[in-house]
Amino acid sequence: MTFHDLFHPDHPERSRYLTGLFSLFARDIVRCWGEDKQAPYACLGKATLRQAKANRGSPMDFAFEDRKKQVFAVIMICDPLEDKPLVDAEQVEQFRTTRTFAAFLESALNPAPYSLAVGSADYPVAGSILIWSSLQSRKTRAVLRKTFGFADVLSVENIIADLLLWQNRDFQMLLDRRAAWSHEMFRVLRQIK
Repeated sequence: MTFHDLFHPDHPERSRYLTGLFSLFARDIVRCWGEDKQAPYACLGKATLRQAKANRGSPMDFAFEDRKKQVFAVIMICDPLEDKPLVDAEQVEQFRTTRTFAAFLESALNPAPYSLAVGSADYPVAGSILIWSSLQSRKTRAVLRKTFGFADVLSVENIIADLLLWQNRDFQMLLDRRAAWSHEMFRVLRQIK
C-alpha cells in the first residue's frame, strides 16, 4: 500500500480521521529524518524567512542545512486527503496567493535578499525546499526543481521510507508513543462513567 492509498480508501470518514490523526505528528516525522546522520539535510528547527529591511517575516515549517552548511527555507504541504501526489507546477501555484508561500517561492529564485531566523541565530538563505505528501515520479521532482528553482523537492512518503530503511530509532519510538496514546484514549473512553 502506498502513502497516498492509505488516506484514500472508499470510506470518506475513515480518510478524514486518518488524515487528521496523521497531521498531529507529520512534522515530527520530518524532524526525525532531519536529525538522522544519514539524511542529506540537518533540521535546524522552525524558522522565519525575512527579506532585508522588512519589518515582518514569513513563518517557515523548517530550516534545513546541507553538508556544505548552506541553509534552506522549507515549507511542508502535507494534507494526504486533499493533496494528490505532486504531478505538476499547477498544484504548487495554487498556494502562491498567500504572502508566506509567495515569499518562499521568491526565495527559491532569488535567495540573496533573504535570511532565516531560527531561534536567536540568523542564516543567509541558499534557496528553498518543498516537502509534499507524495510525488508522482522522479521526473516530476526534476521538472518542479527547474520550474520554481527549488533546491530540492521531497515527499513525506519518501522520508518515511528512508526512516524505515535506516531503522531510525526516534521514528520507531515516535510511532510507538502515538500508538500507545491512541490506545489509551480509546481504552479510557470505553470506561468513562
